[in-house]
Amino acid sequence: MVITSLEFTTHDLAGHFEFPFEFPFSSLSTIEPSLSINNVLDEELNPIHDSNLKFCHTICFAEPTAYVSAISEEDGGEIGSLVTTPPLASESGTVVIDPSLSASQIQDVKELLLEFQDILTSAPGCTDTLCHEIRLTTDDVIRVKPYPLPFAARDFVTQEVNDLLSLGVIEPSDSPYCFPIVVVKKKDGSMRLCIDFRKLNAVTVFDAENILRQEDLFNQLSHATIFASCDLCKAYWQVPLHPDSRKYMAFQTPMGLMQWIRMPFGLVTAPATFCRLMRLVLGQTPDLLSYFDDTLVFATSWQQHIVALRTLLTLLRRHGLHVNTSILSIGSSSVEFLGHMGTPEKVQWTPRCDQSLVEIKRLFSSPPILIIPDMQETFIVRSDASEFGIGAVLLQDRDGILMLCRCEPKTPSARM
Repeated sequence: MVITSLEFTTHDLAGHFEFPFEFPFSSLSTIEPSLSINNVLDEELNPIHDSNLKFCHTICFAEPTAYVSAISEEDGGEIGSLVTTPPLASESGTVVIDPSLSASQIQDVKELLLEFQDILTSAPGCTDTLCHEIRLTTDDVIRVKPYPLPFAARDFVTQEVNDLLSLGVIEPSDSPYCFPIVVVKKKDGSMRLCIDFRKLNAVTVFDAENILRQEDLFNQLSHATIFASCDLCKAYWQVPLHPDSRKYMAFQTPMGLMQWIRMPFGLVTAPATFCRLMRLVLGQTPDLLSYFDDTLVFATSWQQHIVALRTLLTLLRRHGLHVNTSILSIGSSSVEFLGHMGTPEKVQWTPRCDQSLVEIKRLFSSPPILIIPDMQETFIVRSDASEFGIGAVLLQDRDGILMLCRCEPKTPSARM
């Protein structure tokens, strides 16, 4: 049996054929001219023998392809560091007040929170103290080809973009710059929207703002007995982008080109900008510490504690910053800060820190183990390179065994 079809398609990568035009003959040569459908439809026929037909699924090209990609794990591999967006769901929560406080102390806390309820919210504020400015080492416009969007992530991406628009942290753009977005599937099955700004970070001028060492912060807590901790709501989004820098922040979405108008997470100079902001906000105020968006209040008496809390909230309000109420703890005799548990007596490691220490010990005692090089002996250098990586090792012979003195792995970049 021979089946003929008419071809209808406007897509370069898709074939669309109308079936069937059927002839009960072994070949078209036996068909009389009077039976030719070609004479009726005035179209070119495509003869296909029925033995060559295969079952296929219908694919609809009615909707244009959107531009985003998906990877399976949040910390997975080849994508590298990405600009991520924090969870956009409402973070409404209650302030944690230590249950050991007296009734009068709890009343002090309630009155304080009522006084500053305008900045205790799940919506980010916007400071006018400074803005984030991006300076590049090149004037070349960077445009990265968008990635295809998995159908399962389409609704998620659309909702995320709408939420970002409603929060006022992005806006439609006509920038010549363009960076792709990536949907990251986390280990719990949920998804997170990320932006691949790696090529922008590679040509961004470094910001040398000083970031305090954690050891210097802990040294200030030696005599503290009462603690409070707070976390700013979507902290980086509370910093506006300089108008001249917004064009660099453009990214492709199913709803068109968008650009950030607030400082997103993941930019190479964002931590320095935020540290500068908190330094300007807190200054040299006693009893207050800040490490990025984590702020700690510490005191030796209840009255001192309330005064320090009021000072902190007053400064945050003055600079247009909002506090995440779901991560606000007040009046505690111990506090977790930067992965450590602080108490009046000492700083204790958490069980997670113990697990990390055990893993570090295991790695230090497992091959390959570094040796101290003998400068009087011969060194052996071995190296290899590809488009994905460059590596070299420095070896020395020890009793017939080549031992590792040093290794140098590198990832190729435009600067190399």
